[in-house]
Order: sequence, then C-alpha cells, then structure tokens
Amino acid sequence: MKLYNKLLFIGVQMGVISIFNASLNMDSASGCKSFFELGGDSLQAVDCIIAIEKKYRLDFHLEDLLLQTASDLAVDITRSGCGGVIRNCLDVACGGWVLITGKDQ
Repeated sequence: MKLYNKLLFIGVQMGVISIFNASLNMDSASGCKSFFELGGDSLQAVDCIIAIEKKYRLDFHLEDLLLQTASDLAVDITRSGCGGVIRNCLDVACGGWVLITGKDQ
C-alpha cells in the first residue's frame, strides 16, 4: 500500500471512530469492533449513518454498519473515494491536521 493510501485510510479510520464515539457517547471506541459490539442500538445507528453520509458524501445503509468494524468501514469508504472529499483534501480529524494532495502542492 502506498503511503498516500495509508494516510487516506488512517484519516478515514480516525473519522469513523470519531463518529462512533459521538454516536455512542464514548471517549475511545475501538477500530476492531462493530458499532453494535460497542453497545450501539438502532437509534444511535441512524445518527451514526447520517454523520458518515454527511462527512464523506456517500450513501450508507444500516447493513453497512451491522457487522463491519470501524476499520472495515474505513477501507470501504477509502475505496469509494468518499465522493471526492478525501481525494482533494484529507482532514485526518486530529487537531485540524490537513494533508494536501500532490494536485494541490
């Protein structure tokens, strides 16, 4: 995996974990457990799905959230191109760090 792809994945994974944390009222959700394994319910799942759709500008379904971990979801979101959001500018969701791609340098 190229460095750029790894950075994309890490940024998306951090973003998904951040959304899980907010939806579940947690401080440190694991990237290795599904939303429901972390204690999420169907109402929290709806909030989570809406947040993911808004952040990454893609259609997301409850089925996508059922068994996949935050890491699995990050792989799928990264592969989808995130509606172009991540390809142009990646917000890695930690202290406002932003990675500008080669196109923008």
